[in-house]
Amino acid sequence: MVDQLIATQDINSLNKRADLSILFSDIRGFTTLSEKLAPDEVVALLNPYLEAMTEVIYRHGGTVDKYEGDAIIAFFGEPVSYADHALRAVRAAVDMRKALDELKARWERDRAPRPDLEMGIGIHSGEVFVGLLGSAQRINYTVIGDAANLASRLQDLTKTYHWPILISESTQQQVQAEFETEFVDSVIVKGKTEAVNTYKLTGRKGSDPV
Repeated sequence: MVDQLIATQDINSLNKRADLSILFSDIRGFTTLSEKLAPDEVVALLNPYLEAMTEVIYRHGGTVDKYEGDAIIAFFGEPVSYADHALRAVRAAVDMRKALDELKARWERDRAPRPDLEMGIGIHSGEVFVGLLGSAQRINYTVIGDAANLASRLQDLTKTYHWPILISESTQQQVQAEFETEFVDSVIVKGKTEAVNTYKLTGRKGSDPV
């Protein structure tokens, strides 16, 4: 973002329509879980989790849009443009699940009892508005649009189909050379009038499943 501002000398250069891949992740049942924990226990659980997931997203060139409690919203392809943004998003999703396993193993080694966390991730690739939105008091570099909404709906569907990573057809077409996928269903999600083909991400070609 700073490089763009220096090059253009125009803050509005950050506001644009762009083809990106949007990732939504969520801890299963965290709202119910958090109600049973003391405030310091919530912090001790959530902060290391968010730290680990954010490190993975940054490693793959992603931008963390925001945290909504335990949910993470991220996108790939801006402010640094990547032609392989879909691959970066899916690679990040796979590594996020690995990072969660490593985090749980560390807690067990440290004999720091924590609930057995599970996560769901939805990814969609498409055109959105990306830029600075907010007020004079607080501004956020974020994405809005139908493509972002669809990524959120896919994350919700991970609960319905009991699968940790679901991707849309537009993402699947861009990653199928590297990743194995399985068609799940053609579903009409909230806010859409046409059915969306949805795929399970089952793993990298020639390696262990996710």
